[in-house]
Amino acid sequence: MKKTFREKVISFFTKIAKKNRLLYYPSLGMMAVVLGGYYVGRHFMTNTKRYASIAFVMIFFMSSCSFSFAVFAEKTGFIKAQETYSAIVEDSDITLAEETGEGESAYPDDDDDSLSYDYEAAYAAEDAYTLDDILGDGEEYQVDDDLSGDTDQDVVEDYEFDSSDWRLVLINKQHPIPEDYSFDLGNIKDGMRCDKRIINDLLAMMQAAKDDGINLMIRSPYRTDNRQETNFNARIKKYMGQGCSYMEAYKRTSQVITVPGASEHQVGLALDIVCDSYDD
Repeated sequence: MKKTFREKVISFFTKIAKKNRLLYYPSLGMMAVVLGGYYVGRHFMTNTKRYASIAFVMIFFMSSCSFSFAVFAEKTGFIKAQETYSAIVEDSDITLAEETGEGESAYPDDDDDSLSYDYEAAYAAEDAYTLDDILGDGEEYQVDDDLSGDTDQDVVEDYEFDSSDWRLVLINKQHPIPEDYSFDLGNIKDGMRCDKRIINDLLAMMQAAKDDGINLMIRSPYRTDNRQETNFNARIKKYMGQGCSYMEAYKRTSQVITVPGASEHQVGLALDIVCDSYDD
């Protein structure tokens, strides 16, 4: 009967140990190493698909996760850290913003140099409106009484999930705004706009907070593409003025301001919400 690999290894090292007693323990050690390597290799060979799947998932996670994407890209050569600011501006698709859209209050005019734009000062100068402010002028909107005030009744609604539902669209750095995404803007107050489909829910939330003694204020809802780009690049310039390289400034900026083209502010679904007792 044909011997197995294990039997052949045991037989081989046993013969060596019998011929020379001084090699008894070294032979046992070598036999253990050979058999151990054999069984480990056999385990991986018989589970190739499983480990390949694990490796694929890890690589996909590292390349797509918003927390690791920039570092992963840099280390794998997509972005070289030693590239200078001027080289990136000349050769990269990532360019500093140029004002091409219509001007907006508290933001640079078309003729201004966007790089001199002070994002923090402009943001601080923006209007912030409370619920009373929004409803004060002619009460353009009415808060649904069923959604305001204290209630212990859960609202249960039959709903079927649909991948095309605007409420389920994922927008972030790895999932930029779809080219065919469409929405209608509604006016909140004095030109402050957002997706009109969220206004009633927004006001109901503000009313519920007010009933609990918290006076919420909203600011900076919908932003044009040009405005988001201006905000982003102004922050890059600020960090570069502090001694950061372009890529360091870009990565730091992307942690506090969403990359243009991937912000829910640009589709009117995101708002900055503060309260009258804390505004930062």
